Amino acid sequence: MAEINDFELAELRKLQAFHKSLYDDAAVGMDFRKLIRRKYPQASIPELDALAKAEETGSAIEKKFEELSKGATEKIDKFLTDRQKEQDDAAVAAYQERFDKMVKARGYTEDGQKKLIELMKAKGIREPEDAAIIFETMQPKIKPAAKQFSSRMAFVSPDGKDDESFKDLMRDPDQWMGDQLMTAIAENHEEE
Repeated sequence: MAEINDFELAELRKLQAFHKSLYDDAAVGMDFRKLIRRKYPQASIPELDALAKAEETGSAIEKKFEELSKGATEKIDKFLTDRQKEQDDAAVAAYQERFDKMVKARGYTEDGQKKLIELMKAKGIREPEDAAIIFETMQPKIKPAAKQFSSRMAFVSPDGKDDESFKDLMRDPDQWMGDQLMTAIAENHEEE
């Protein structure tokens, strides 16, 4: 075996301590190992081999996780979109039902419905009941035709004044009934 002097031995021990401090250092140890591997590619460094395998496995796991995460996110988004669409459809159906019920209750024709919808769009009115009130106030008022006779049978003349027959009835209903009966009998005999 070759002999080395004390000075060389001391230098080798310093070099070994320096190498060990770099190799074991948590901050730069892996970088030091990678530097050795770059300079000596055939060097056996189990930590780097394990790290490479772990990184390879980690990247495969990360890729799989991203795929699963993306798939789950898409499914959740689709589910939420579908639920929102269902809620929107239900709200539209409820609104349409409310609108139809109000239109039927107020007796609007198809043309009236169209005009009501146009008013709602033009004025930005969301509530059909509110729009119906505004719509109805905008319509021309129909004046009722004057009655030719009162509800007190036919005892009021067309000019709105009480006639004599009504006054007789009010004075003595029994006598008026008898007179009317006798007049009807007399008219019936004349016809025969």
